[in-house]
Amino acid sequence: MESRSRSREGDESARGLFQEPCMRQLRIEDCRAVFRSNKAAIHASQSEIKAVCAQLSKALKAEALDSVVLDLLRRLSVYMHPLRGHRMLEYLRHTGAVPLVKAVRRDCGKEVSGFASRLLDSWKAVLIQLQKKQQATATTSASKPCAEFAAAPSSSAARQPESHGKTLLVSSSSSSSASTSSDSEASSKRRTAQTGGRGRVEAQLESYRTRNAALEGEVAGLRAEAQAVKQGLDAEIERLRRELQSKDAQLHRELEVKKRQITSLVLPCEQNKALQTILSSCRAIPRESGSMQLPTAVVSFSHPAPAAPLSANSPANMATPRTTPPQVAAPQIYTASPGLQLRQLRGEPTAVSFASSANTVQPFGSLAFQRMTPRQVWTAAHTPNHPAHP
Repeated sequence: MESRSRSREGDESARGLFQEPCMRQLRIEDCRAVFRSNKAAIHASQSEIKAVCAQLSKALKAEALDSVVLDLLRRLSVYMHPLRGHRMLEYLRHTGAVPLVKAVRRDCGKEVSGFASRLLDSWKAVLIQLQKKQQATATTSASKPCAEFAAAPSSSAARQPESHGKTLLVSSSSSSSASTSSDSEASSKRRTAQTGGRGRVEAQLESYRTRNAALEGEVAGLRAEAQAVKQGLDAEIERLRRELQSKDAQLHRELEVKKRQITSLVLPCEQNKALQTILSSCRAIPRESGSMQLPTAVVSFSHPAPAAPLSANSPANMATPRTTPPQVAAPQIYTASPGLQLRQLRGEPTAVSFASSANTVQPFGSLAFQRMTPRQVWTAAHTPNHPAHP
């Protein structure tokens, strides 16, 4: 009675140990105490072992800590320890514990992988022992005569049916190949994952290539547009350059024309009157071929004009030069034409000279009329002892 009460207490303590809502790490001492209890102790069902396997699978997928995985492995070890023979084979086949423990041995740390290896070795030892028993039974049945089996078919059927023996043989052979099938399944899964990953990478590369081709097309269009804009700008620049050159040439021609023409300029009052008197007198001088032509004249006033206006009948009084140095500012030089259009020049001539169509000298008071080129006029104006001076 005492032993039964103790065993019941041990069963109740073991059930309480493994039915806690929160999982805590099992100590080796606790497991050994349960193993020493000499009972089919835990009475774990397939559903409970499947639940532990599901928790172990979730922990592996979530990459949980090694302590959590080790706790689940120890719980699975305690649940599977009382099982022997065909019952363990059936539980291992229906719960899928072997592939999970192999995955733990492959992926986890050193301590956890070592515990998983020892657990697999213990299950393998149980299955090897079952296979030996089945082989021994098969050898014994083969050594008996067929007549004995025919004489007592009912007793042999009562002990162990032939179909059941065949099932055990098949199950033992399947258990021996469970590890290889699980390995091949895991390797095929890995190959499938690698193939799927390679396919995803290739699809992503293809999308990148398509996008790159689209971008290259856009860049080619932009380059063509930029080239067209550049050609348009070059044509516009060339047109503006030609227009500027034509305008520059036109302005140059106009400037040359203006240089040949005589621009009008209003002189001071007394000087203007004196110059008009001189030109009127010059036009009145008769010549063999007609009146004198005055295309150009250089006029210099080296002294102030007289206060009284000069008449056309007394040009000698107007043209008499001063012998004293001038007391006024620098003389002003003008170019005159018969149309009385004047413009200011540079230089300091001291006489008035006219260029006529004939190479003759026309005296007029103290003035000399002589045909001269513009260079000769300038030289005469800037040379004090030149013969053209009065």
